[in-house]
Amino acid sequence: MQTIELSSVFKDFRPWLASLQLCFSDGFLEQKRSFNAEVKRIQGNVVGPPPAKFDEETLGGHITYDKIVAPIPFLTGKLEGLVVRRPERPPAPAVPPSADTT
Repeated sequence: MQTIELSSVFKDFRPWLASLQLCFSDGFLEQKRSFNAEVKRIQGNVVGPPPAKFDEETLGGHITYDKIVAPIPFLTGKLEGLVVRRPERPPAPAVPPSADTT
């Protein structure tokens, strides 16, 4: 992790960016640990069942919508009171559409 260099115009973003930086840092660290554990298992250095598959899309759950927006209530300065609305997701169909179009 490196220090986040921001111009004074973006200083109010610092806490939010620091939180995101920590989430990514934790996610990449867990990704590395997962990879190393899998290598040891493949090499036969570890006995037992394989570990759960690492979720690459969310870096093991460290990068999610909720974690990205969590720091928003704590923003200050010009960002205080920023409102983020979660887009409504359409409900999933009760029955998957049929692939047969005849």
